[in-house]
Amino acid sequence: MTKRRKRYRTEVVPKLEVFTSGIAIQSKPVVLVPASVLGVCDAVQAKVGGNEFSILLKGGWTGDGFVVSPGHYVIPKQSVGYASVDFDNADVARLTSEGYNCVLHSHPAGMKSFSSTDEESINVNFDASVLYCDGDLCDARVCIRVAPKLKLRLDADVKLGYDAPTEIDGMGNIEVKKDVVVTPYQRYYGGVCGYSYGGVDYESYDDFLYDCYLEDRGMKSRCYTDDYIDADEVQRR
Repeated sequence: MTKRRKRYRTEVVPKLEVFTSGIAIQSKPVVLVPASVLGVCDAVQAKVGGNEFSILLKGGWTGDGFVVSPGHYVIPKQSVGYASVDFDNADVARLTSEGYNCVLHSHPAGMKSFSSTDEESINVNFDASVLYCDGDLCDARVCIRVAPKLKLRLDADVKLGYDAPTEIDGMGNIEVKKDVVVTPYQRYYGGVCGYSYGGVDYESYDDFLYDCYLEDRGMKSRCYTDDYIDADEVQRR
């Protein structure tokens, strides 16, 4: 008796293609800023001292995130103080109509996050907003319109890219307020030199300025007197 060998048929099954949309996905938006912008910020900060300032930039969305264009920056007309930047509204309206859709502004030393005032004003009027503090770009927001009267404001990472250095134009548009900061009188207690103002003792002048900053931002500070003194008056009178 002869055994028959079984024959096996090989069937080629076509490989199913995985659907791909080609759309870049970011779980958290990224704002990419050219390195030359940081150089501009350093130069402007040197001019205004410890005061705040702002510049406007052009940018747009790519697969990498919101990318700020190299060389496209402008210093708008502004009046600056220790904790405020007052724009010339007509000048800013003209610049935004020309495509400047990203705002960068500075904070005093150590204030590396947006204030509540920033979140409700400057951060919702531009497509992207970047914060500069202590020589670094430390925070960012993007704002995306999803309906005529609805925008999404999202936290974003800010990253520095590389590009060639650029010359700095527009320094003449910044006016540093000529007001004089109120200095609390020095006093000596317990053999230690400190400062006192409004019935409050401060270990250092920086502590006093920090309280003034909080007061100016509408936050609670220790700097109270029997007769209320406006924060702008305290800092710049």
